[in-house]
Amino acid sequence: MVRNISGEITFANKAYLDIFELNSLQEIGTKASHFNYLNESNSNEMFNDEKQFTTEIATVSKSGKIKNLTVYNNPIFDEKGTFKEQITIINDISEKVKANKQTEKIAKRLGLILNSLDEVVFAVSLPDQKPIFMSQSFEKFTGFKTQDWFDNPRIWQQLLRDEDRQSVKSIFNEFLEKDVITGTFKILDLDQNERWVDFGIKRIYDEKNIPYMLLGTAQNITEQVLAQKQVLNSIKAAEVANRSINELELKTLQLQMNPHFIFNALNSIQSYVMHQDHFLANAYLSKFAKLIRLFLDSSRSRYITLKDEIVLLTLYMELEKLRFEDKFEFEIVCDPNISTYIEIPTMILQPFVENAINHGLRYKESKGWMKVEFYKVNDVLYCSIQDNGVGREKAKVIQKNTQKGYQSQGLKITMERLITYNKINNSDLQFIIKDLIASNGDENLDTGTEMIITFSGL
Repeated sequence: MVRNISGEITFANKAYLDIFELNSLQEIGTKASHFNYLNESNSNEMFNDEKQFTTEIATVSKSGKIKNLTVYNNPIFDEKGTFKEQITIINDISEKVKANKQTEKIAKRLGLILNSLDEVVFAVSLPDQKPIFMSQSFEKFTGFKTQDWFDNPRIWQQLLRDEDRQSVKSIFNEFLEKDVITGTFKILDLDQNERWVDFGIKRIYDEKNIPYMLLGTAQNITEQVLAQKQVLNSIKAAEVANRSINELELKTLQLQMNPHFIFNALNSIQSYVMHQDHFLANAYLSKFAKLIRLFLDSSRSRYITLKDEIVLLTLYMELEKLRFEDKFEFEIVCDPNISTYIEIPTMILQPFVENAINHGLRYKESKGWMKVEFYKVNDVLYCSIQDNGVGREKAKVIQKNTQKGYQSQGLKITMERLITYNKINNSDLQFIIKDLIASNGDENLDTGTEMIITFSGL
């Protein structure tokens, strides 16, 4: 836009007219009356004829839309230094401002979710290794304030015992060769109390495969370790304590699922935030918040109703479907004759579903499907988890050629929990895995797998 010495607008291009929803130069008016400022102080800045400047303003368009604009004013003078005219360049940055506000909102929501967890969650930028985020549980865990870590990212080294420094250094040296490290070590908090820490750190890559962030979780497992020590002492003291020992062991295995699940969920959500996909990030965050709360609530109990288990599995598979960009469809079917208030052991089925997705459906070139079905035979409850993934043998070959670093522990922990649960309750929970064969009978062509879990004695 060009204004002359009298303040009259003598030229405005089509882009300028489009921003203010005007049809012609005649609609502008001689004094730019089409500028409807949200902040009147912007008016004084906008038309300072003899001043060169860049600013941001907010106006209301002809149809009532708020427009965020960057304005660059450049005065033109003749050879005698007399002001002749003013050239103004305007860019509509409304979408950028909206995106920034949305990103801030997402970051705030994510912070609220992470700060509600008992686990410590932290993020560090690469390659400068500057702190990005530390959840508030850090203070409860160590005695240090979160700001102390931002001021001194190496403050955690002050918590190490002298005898543990070398072993911890060895663990972190593994990070030079792996994308993920996990470990357990002991610290001393500010009150010199011993605490056991179970941690995991993952290196995050951008779309150009350049590492740009470290994402980690740390959990205070002191109570678990002390419980394990108490179990060992109980074994030595009397073998009649077997039942209580097994219950403590089951609780320990159950608690191990918390950092495992949180680590996987955080790893999924980071890609949407990184790519500024605000719609999917919001959808993912909402489901993640609901799922994490349901997961943590259920993990504190030995049993969960079938109704709540179906809700948990549905939320989990919806999140995974989002993460893999609709790579598969799923359905959950329950025989209407089965009461959904029947109770089953917690966190038994989710790792099997996770295994089917990560080792079968994710490697399938075409769109996959999964079916989870609950049914009864002779008053015994069964759960079938069926997929049309690449099959176990092909998955092993793919993983051998591509997988490095972190190995999923969810299925292993679940198997241990099944053994311990059966020991405590004298029950017979079992599972089998069947390879599905193509309809033409070709046994060399896997078309997926089926896991059948038997809940006897419920």
